Amino acid sequence: DLHLLPRIKLIQLFSQMPSHLERDIFDAVGWWDSHQPPADYQARLTSFLPESSHWSNSARRWGSEESHLVEAWFEAGRVQEFFVRIDARAQADSFILGLADFAKYCGCLIYTENDEILDHTFASITSAFFRSNAFRFVSSPAAFLENLKETPVDIHGRLKGLEE
Repeated sequence: DLHLLPRIKLIQLFSQMPSHLERDIFDAVGWWDSHQPPADYQARLTSFLPESSHWSNSARRWGSEESHLVEAWFEAGRVQEFFVRIDARAQADSFILGLADFAKYCGCLIYTENDEILDHTFASITSAFFRSNAFRFVSSPAAFLENLKETPVDIHGRLKGLEE
């Protein structure tokens, strides 16, 4: 699971671009309050993922719940969040290429489940994907679960030592 964050907002908040961002800070900031994606961002998403229905009237989805997806969440007609899921069970190269292009076009960086801030390149997203818990589980469920027995959990319930 990933989130797209406007690069300009990160620059406004920090004197230099961070490589990590504490989850508490991520949760507290209105990332899209003063910045919006380009007007044609929906066409860009549709170029690599079909739009599909969403259960909420406050969101739009490209892709599907069962595979790769991008969700745009809205409040008062403005984007408030871009949520992304890469399906570790499926071939992901073309999706990651589309995502990297989309993030670059929108002036975004990528925030990972392990609090990393990634550049919008195919290489950085792919590298993080191959380090993710989801990919490691799909690649070797038994080894992943065996490793969980010995892996401490942080105060948020996330696994320590399993870098994305």
